[in-house]
Amino acid sequence: MRKSIFILSVLLLALGLSACAKAPVKPVNSPEVQRDHAHEAQDELSSGVRK
Repeated sequence: MRKSIFILSVLLLALGLSACAKAPVKPVNSPEVQRDHAHEAQDELSSGVRK
């Protein structure tokens, strides 16, 4: 019984550490995306002013 609890705790610890070792997910609203949106908005405004 003691050995199975020890093995289970080691497995849970290993799973926890492996979850922390993964690369973070790229944020949805990254600086590149914000920059692209800003350029699109500026283009729209410029074309509206030209009309």
